[in-house]
Amino acid sequence: MKKIVFILSLAILFSCLPAFAIVGSQKTSDKLFISPDSLCDLVIMKNGDEVKARVLEITPIEIKYKKCLSPDGPLYVVKKNDVFMIKYANGTKEVMKVDNPMSDNNTTGDEAKKTKEEQEHIRQCEANSRSAHRIVFILGGLILAFYASMFILSAR
Repeated sequence: MKKIVFILSLAILFSCLPAFAIVGSQKTSDKLFISPDSLCDLVIMKNGDEVKARVLEITPIEIKYKKCLSPDGPLYVVKKNDVFMIKYANGTKEVMKVDNPMSDNNTTGDEAKKTKEEQEHIRQCEANSRSAHRIVFILGGLILAFYASMFILSAR
């Protein structure tokens, strides 16, 4: 009975190791290899254009940024309604919300509904991604625990 408890406790311990190894390696690789693009934000326009930039200011009406390729270059200003989302360099995302869909003559109720559908789609994709990572970690841990228990049993 003691051997079974010992083997089960080792299996639980080893099932956590793949998650720590993968998360730890991602953190160290981020520190070792810093590319200039990793310091930039990504401004995604509603028309699909993507701009690598450093966002300097967000007001209720407009967004001010400088392009990464020319940090000493001109200051760009776009209407907040023209921007779909900003992916910041630290990994966070900000979806631009339309305060009043009828305030802009170009925006209709259908476009505002589409924006809500796009936001829901993004949330769903992020949730699916987190679930997939959890499943991979669990399966990796179970496989590792299986091999560890086989090794222990064969050593007797």
